[in-house]
Amino acid sequence: MKRQYFPVARTLRIAVSTATAIVLVASCSGGGDSDASSAGDPVTGGTLTYALGADIDCLDPAKSPGNSIVVGNIVDSLVYQDVDGNIQPWLASSWDVSEDGTQYTFELRDGVTFSDGTPLDAAAVKYNFDRIKNPETGSSYAASVIGEYAEGVVEGPLTFRLVLKTPVTALLQGLSLAYLGIQSPTYLEAQGSDTCGSIVGSGPFVLDQAVKGQSYTLTRRDGYDWPFDGAEHEGNAYLDSVTYNVVSEGSVRVGGLSSGQYDLVNSIATSQLAAVKANSQLEVLDYTAPGIANAIAINATSPIFSDLAVRQAFQSAVDVDTLVSSALFGQVEPARGPVSTTSKYFDDTVAGSYGYDPDKANRLLDEAGWSEKNADGIRVKDGRPLKPVLFTFPDPAQDLLSLLASIQQEVRKVGIDLDVQSFDRTTWNTKINANEYDLHVHSYFRADPDIARTVYSTAFEPPNGYTFARPQDPVLEDLLQRGSRTPDGPERQDIYEKIQHEVIDQGFSLPLYANQRTFAYKTDVHGVRVTGTSVPYLYDVWVG
Repeated sequence: MKRQYFPVARTLRIAVSTATAIVLVASCSGGGDSDASSAGDPVTGGTLTYALGADIDCLDPAKSPGNSIVVGNIVDSLVYQDVDGNIQPWLASSWDVSEDGTQYTFELRDGVTFSDGTPLDAAAVKYNFDRIKNPETGSSYAASVIGEYAEGVVEGPLTFRLVLKTPVTALLQGLSLAYLGIQSPTYLEAQGSDTCGSIVGSGPFVLDQAVKGQSYTLTRRDGYDWPFDGAEHEGNAYLDSVTYNVVSEGSVRVGGLSSGQYDLVNSIATSQLAAVKANSQLEVLDYTAPGIANAIAINATSPIFSDLAVRQAFQSAVDVDTLVSSALFGQVEPARGPVSTTSKYFDDTVAGSYGYDPDKANRLLDEAGWSEKNADGIRVKDGRPLKPVLFTFPDPAQDLLSLLASIQQEVRKVGIDLDVQSFDRTTWNTKINANEYDLHVHSYFRADPDIARTVYSTAFEPPNGYTFARPQDPVLEDLLQRGSRTPDGPERQDIYEKIQHEVIDQGFSLPLYANQRTFAYKTDVHGVRVTGTSVPYLYDVWVG
């Protein structure tokens, strides 16, 4: 066995608002100071009111890849990723990894309990992993992070061994994400499949009330005493409670923050970002998260885009740099490839392999048989207009809609009639599972490049995940699988650079803009930090 031992220790460090659990390009602006060292001693008590730009679909982290902003403060993870990208203890005090990378043996902290009183032991951890990999659970993102899970073994009350069929290099980093947070097996067993409306974890807050589409209220858990190594304090969280209000309109969120109705908001519209940054009563956390850049996934199985030439024509028809700068007010950098520039193994040569070229787009479409045009200037083939359907996620941000409107006008110049559609979550799920789209916007953040497997592997096409591009590409699939199991180093870097080129060369993506994460909060809010899930962790936050 290859020994990796991390003693449980609590080292106090100065909290700064730009601290992140992954290496990021970040900036914090505003007139206030969220540094606890200069703001005075932390104050216990009070409520934080947090305005969310969109509702979350499900509170079960094993089922949803979009709930960490709330549930990351209710569940704890086996490990934690610190500001330097190192994996540190949390629920696991130490671990061993076998030489072949297929077995991880975790020693768990003693005395940890879930908020329902259930002890957190090896059996509880095994229950969670078995459940995630059970197809009946419907886990997509969490299941993809684990990879080919063989079994979980309880070797002692506090000793759990996770066995993989093939190694996953980024497993520990993946286990730091809230989506792999450990839930109470007692609660899960009692709930059966009905786990989207509630959650029981071992974290510093407990869910008090959930009103879907409106608000989520968390209250401090008394007796909590097992934060991750590197937390700013020990014992209970400072805040009495946290209320998340779902406020879809960006101007209402910003207005409420400025008036004092909200303490913290996310998803600041680019049209408002400059004014928010200039407000001396606010702090802004604005950074580019690693992972998959905001992009349009091009469905290689759709009748329109099954032709490589048409996919490449679409890539060439959009002046991304100009449109992003204009539609997003120069506040966000255009993408330079399918992954963010802050991503591990980002390849800056990819940007040179594609780009705006309307002459190329017209030529490729002509050669692909879309040479005729109707009276409206839209290309026609076999009597069918070139009208691809693009789906957004439910509750799309106004920034995205503004950019898509500009893209609609742009591609019309080469004879493409782009149809942008948005739906409620139930309808959207039905339609993506039925493959009723030609294009789909996407972006994902994760500190390890293995996120590419989640986004481009055929194993995770809907309904098993969100591989919206549905690539039918054995070369890409082989690269994704090899990248997942190859140890970090030059060989793994070469694989992920090839993946980026393959995604572009085969026309599976039109990258748009950086995976920007923006949060703003009042200057009397202190201790804000962002974890490996790229959302604020509220354990150390206090108001005063």
